[in-house]
Amino acid sequence: MGPLGPARGKRRHRHLLGAGALQNWANSAEDAEKEAQEVDRAEGTAAEDEGCRECAERCQQAAGKVKDALYRNKRSPQNGGGGHHGYLNRMIEQVCGRSGPGTPGWDNHTDELIGAQRELNKQFEPFSGDNPSCDPQEHLSREERQAIDNILNGQRNGWTPETIPWKGPDHPDCQSLPQARESGRMRDYLPIIRPPQGNPGAPLV
Repeated sequence: MGPLGPARGKRRHRHLLGAGALQNWANSAEDAEKEAQEVDRAEGTAAEDEGCRECAERCQQAAGKVKDALYRNKRSPQNGGGGHHGYLNRMIEQVCGRSGPGTPGWDNHTDELIGAQRELNKQFEPFSGDNPSCDPQEHLSREERQAIDNILNGQRNGWTPETIPWKGPDHPDCQSLPQARESGRMRDYLPIIRPPQGNPGAPLV
């Protein structure tokens, strides 16, 4: 080997070491990038899951407020025996009350029903519109959704404050009023509000 041979060999060796280190660095960088992407995906999935949980909780709370606006019984001990009725309890009191149309009692109760209707409309907002933030089918029964639609959007249908018929406390349909109020279930309100056709107690209007 000539006088420059060893030096060239060392340079070649250093070059090979440098190339290997560069490749190792590139591999490490690539691994780090992949790891970072995996972390980002994991964090994104976790954030999405957390967002879904928060969304579900918000919708559950919204549904609870809707049902309170529908069913609340101000005389129930769990409500402290005060406050306001939900729309349905006000409605059956209007249907089965002693004060008929044209009386001050009827007119006052109609005003209260208008307020209860507004409250229901307000609480139902997350479930309404073209792009609702909550799916009503996931949180409200078909009967509840239909009743809400009748209350908020019906015209001359017997559900809105201005169209509710009067039957009076002695009407056959009104005998189940205490049970409906106690149970707070739609199935117990409907026989009072909309008896099936052929029911001898059904209203003539």
